[in-house]
Amino acid sequence: MQKSILKKLVAIIIASSIFSLNTFTTAFAFYSDVPETNTYYKEIQELYDANKLPEYTENKLNPNERLKTLDFYEILFTYAKAPLSTTIKLPFTNTDDSASYAKYLQTALDFGLIKADSTTFDLKQSITKYQALSVMFKTLGIGVNYFFDQSKFIFTDVNKTSDAAAVAMKALELGVQETSNPETFKKAKRITKGEAIDYLYKIYKYSPTSTFTINITPIKSSQSNQSNYTPTEKELINSSTFSKLLDVWNKLKTDYHYKDQIDDTELINGAITGMVEKAKDIYTVYQAPTEAEKLLGSLSTQEYEGVGMTLELIDGNITVISPFNDSPADKAGIKANDIIIEVDGTNVVGKTLEEVTAKIKGKAGTVVKIKMLRNKKEQTFKVTREKISYKSVSSKTLTKDKKTIGYIQINIFGAETYSDFVAQANDLLKKKVSGFIIDLRNNPGGYMDTAIQLVSLFTKEKKTAVELKFSDGNIDKYQTDGNGLLAGYKTIILINNGSASASEILAGALKDHNLAKLVGDKSFGKGTVQQLNTYKDGSLFKYTISEWLTPKGTNINKMGIAPDISVTDATKQLDKALEQF
Repeated sequence: MQKSILKKLVAIIIASSIFSLNTFTTAFAFYSDVPETNTYYKEIQELYDANKLPEYTENKLNPNERLKTLDFYEILFTYAKAPLSTTIKLPFTNTDDSASYAKYLQTALDFGLIKADSTTFDLKQSITKYQALSVMFKTLGIGVNYFFDQSKFIFTDVNKTSDAAAVAMKALELGVQETSNPETFKKAKRITKGEAIDYLYKIYKYSPTSTFTINITPIKSSQSNQSNYTPTEKELINSSTFSKLLDVWNKLKTDYHYKDQIDDTELINGAITGMVEKAKDIYTVYQAPTEAEKLLGSLSTQEYEGVGMTLELIDGNITVISPFNDSPADKAGIKANDIIIEVDGTNVVGKTLEEVTAKIKGKAGTVVKIKMLRNKKEQTFKVTREKISYKSVSSKTLTKDKKTIGYIQINIFGAETYSDFVAQANDLLKKKVSGFIIDLRNNPGGYMDTAIQLVSLFTKEKKTAVELKFSDGNIDKYQTDGNGLLAGYKTIILINNGSASASEILAGALKDHNLAKLVGDKSFGKGTVQQLNTYKDGSLFKYTISEWLTPKGTNINKMGIAPDISVTDATKQLDKALEQF
């Protein structure tokens, strides 16, 4: 308490001198958003008074907020009085070396707490209970006994022979336990800042003098020093199946007759591809550099030559998610849920997504013949390839009974979509429009964050835009920011079978909050969220991290979103939307 009182006194003194001083140092009182009624008030205050928690400019901790990666390292390094890196050279393309977070991220990299295998870094990735405790124990030198007495193991949701069990037992020893169900560890639970500080408080009481102890050495310094490996890596190293993989690799490199013809990169990419395929999730894929470049290009308004449609491998079939609006595929009559069985006379059933995509793409002006299954009937389409440009947003005005209606078509939820949408919406507002038609037909989706940003434009209140449900049953709710640029305007959303993923997040949120009416056909039904990891060689790993639910908790996966006004005839959908004004 003395430190808190002192800080308040200093703040008052400085404030009273503001008229006589041109510059002064800001002092901070205890966090203004941590009242005595907060569950972790005592723990937070004691660590704060011990100079073991960060001070923030706005004097707010946000203790109930999900713990994000950067917040975690700032809190941990402040607690441990870690020597922060002074030379900042972040290897990630989406980070800023001059940003306030850079020193914490660089320090985590330097100490091997973050791997630099990926070219990007998710600054807002939430932290699980197991991740937080594992890193805390490792960083603060809290010993974890992997040979504990298994008869005393109480957790029903963790394998007692796993590395997670050892962490769980150490946590239990410190007093970290779920109050709602003490016999569950909940390793995948997304924790709050307050919970993370509670863990540190229990470590503080257990070992008050614990400080930063980790050595600056790479994570993988040697196979013999397994203490430098993460728990999952140790499980892999100790696996007999992994030993078999290494043995096969060794024999191919040493005893195989044609070893000189082996391409190491192709071997590794093949092994990764096979491993990911066995995960048996249609949206979890590994892509070699060439294919990865095309996917990332589609999300950053780049161009390629082809027919313009999004494909996925669903139940073993190469399936059309959606043709892009006004693309060669769209003009030829290809529709969402069509299944590709032949390309230029070659049967592609059983082929990989990459193989089929490569056959369909080609130089602009050339023709590709694609045989499809639609409702179990074969149809053949001759499509002339063009240069496909991903213009994420386009707009115009429409007239209905002397009313001017703003029409905005979103083709994909890419990196520039939000800024393009706002710019074009502002232009339409200058034309005194009476309302908006937002066309999401044949939009395969894209970035979830972009969808959340767009939901914010339709309400000045902070509302739930989407919920993410993780494997442990934990649910994260993502809120709008109350931008409200288009709040109060009558809005109609056009959807069809090709509206998927982020399109459905936007449509579902606006429908649940009664901010818009949906017109058209039922949407595609992609209710899962994927994370993108890109690597230095240009390859990409896209993997499912959660299901998503609409604000009312509706799971739309494989079912889609039903429109408020059903119009299955594509030629009449826009007219029906205009009738609503």
